[in-house]
Amino acid sequence: MLRNSFEHFLEEENNTDGDQARRRERISILIWIIDDNEQFARALSSVLGEFRIQVFSDGESAIAAASAIHSEGSTPAAILVDGDLGEDKLTGPDIIKALCGLGIGTETKTTFITLSSDPGANSAMEKEARVNGAPVVVYEKGGDLRKLKEILSGV
Repeated sequence: MLRNSFEHFLEEENNTDGDQARRRERISILIWIIDDNEQFARALSSVLGEFRIQVFSDGESAIAAASAIHSEGSTPAAILVDGDLGEDKLTGPDIIKALCGLGIGTETKTTFITLSSDPGANSAMEKEARVNGAPVVVYEKGGDLRKLKEILSGV
């Protein structure tokens, strides 16, 4: 079903002219995806191809990258965070807490976007972001990709 959703979305995107200037503007916007499902992350990257995408398979590598770039002022406009990255890995709320601790989302204009099919995980990530004063949007994994693109266009 997820594959069909991506294929349908790409087909619709290819059938519309769109505003080329707006697409060129979006390509300069950096979006991070933190998700251990490599196939999903690749497919999502393809759908969001008009943005600059950086994918992390775990929270630890994203936090290390955030530590390095925050001092340069080149933080992402949005970070899509999966709620469950597998056993012995940081959870979505842990990742958001750590990134907020580095000033991502609190001192920067970065918006967190929860990315889970589990409403409980989305709720926990949303709560962690709000507790830290960071902007957050809830997106249910597997939902309408037009909604996700609309969200990202507003960041």
